[in-house]
Amino acid sequence: GVRQVVEIFWQMTKDKEVAGDKVNA
Repeated sequence: GVRQVVEIFWQMTKDKEVAGDKVNA
């Protein structure tokens, strides 16, 4: 459903933010 898609999208965004933090560190 839509909720599943939103949760997957949010998780992908979270992973990207974490990866960005590692690169900036």
